[in-house]
Amino acid sequence: MAITELEVAHLYRRAAFGLPPSYLAGFIGQPRHHVVNALLDWAPPAPKYPTISPADSDYQQLVIIRRWWLQHMIDQPNPTREKLTLFWHNLLPTSYWKVPVPKLLLQQNEVIRNHAYGSIADLIKAVSKDPAMLLYLDNWLNKASSPNENFARELMELFTLGVDNGYTQQDVVEGARAWSGHGVDAGQNYVFSQNSHDTGSKTIFGVTQNWDGPQVIDEILSGSRSVTSTTFLARRFWEWYAGPTIDSNLINVLAAELRRVNLNTREFLRFMFNRDEFYSEIYSKTLVRGPIEWAVCLLRATGLSSTATEVDWALADLGQCPFEPPSVSGWRTGPAWITEAAVWKKATIASHIAWMANAAGFLSPIEQMSAEQAVQTALEYFSTPRVSATTRSALETIVRSNRNPSIGGSGQRANLIRAIALTPEFQLT
Repeated sequence: MAITELEVAHLYRRAAFGLPPSYLAGFIGQPRHHVVNALLDWAPPAPKYPTISPADSDYQQLVIIRRWWLQHMIDQPNPTREKLTLFWHNLLPTSYWKVPVPKLLLQQNEVIRNHAYGSIADLIKAVSKDPAMLLYLDNWLNKASSPNENFARELMELFTLGVDNGYTQQDVVEGARAWSGHGVDAGQNYVFSQNSHDTGSKTIFGVTQNWDGPQVIDEILSGSRSVTSTTFLARRFWEWYAGPTIDSNLINVLAAELRRVNLNTREFLRFMFNRDEFYSEIYSKTLVRGPIEWAVCLLRATGLSSTATEVDWALADLGQCPFEPPSVSGWRTGPAWITEAAVWKKATIASHIAWMANAAGFLSPIEQMSAEQAVQTALEYFSTPRVSATTRSALETIVRSNRNPSIGGSGQRANLIRAIALTPEFQLT
């Protein structure tokens, strides 16, 4: 099946952070699976992680790593892996406010990125033994003599199965015993302490044996709870990439495919992005961009950097900043980001970025164009070439009203940039 212009744009908005229209022509008319393969099989260069100086305060180090990740999202010609890493950061979160050690947060970010396209089981096992997670959910305190249920509970409740879905309180209690001894040493490195591990028999999901923590993950994902866990994970993927509404038959199909590909994320996404349902009208412009994605798309369009704009401070104020999810449940989604208060805060960010872009000469050619041409050219820079007649008319009015001696061409550009950033079409994806 040949892919259409609208489908290519939809795919790149959802799987990445958009695609400039100038790049669309090379994809239009190709078989859909060829375009999906090009998206998923592209091998990005190895990231150059930032150097963190012990001379900097913990908070200064946090600023360094969050600006680094934002810039890495901005710079990638194909940021599909970064969009996926952000998905896992939201599903398997840790936060500076509980773990004020930026080098550990960055280390976990690297672990997630390295495993993002591979086996979900391998990824969750790696994160489970990662020092940031061990500290965040208190498993470093979990010993045979004093079990701590925090990690065992969230592993089932929020990471793999869903609240009160496929497990009991007894499974949590016994799961905590299985995870005892998995902790960190004085240097904040992962360590397994045999002396702190409960070696007795434990009954989890009805199976009695001498369970160890990673075996619980295998049982959840590939054993007796595989249907429940893959259904949960398939739904989370669909909600992140497609939309909040999903037919129960489709979720069952997706979950079955996730099992068939042995929990391989890349192959599952390949299947999902080739589904006709993914491109259906009901999923067009139904997802609200979270503040991070919104800001990244804005900076990718204008060519400004995360450091120069200091956009991370504004994102923190808005409530979504890298390495700072508010709880183990991750960030809010959907309508929470288009409340009146949220849009006012976005307007402040957009104004700041718009005037910086204006000073850098962004969109200067539109000053010689008609209002209609100017708006269309600007929209294409923002990977949003198709907007409603109402939105287009409003943007053209802004251009015309700003073409007067008291404001000048620079004012027209800055105001147009700000307006586009706040349009429904740019806030949705």
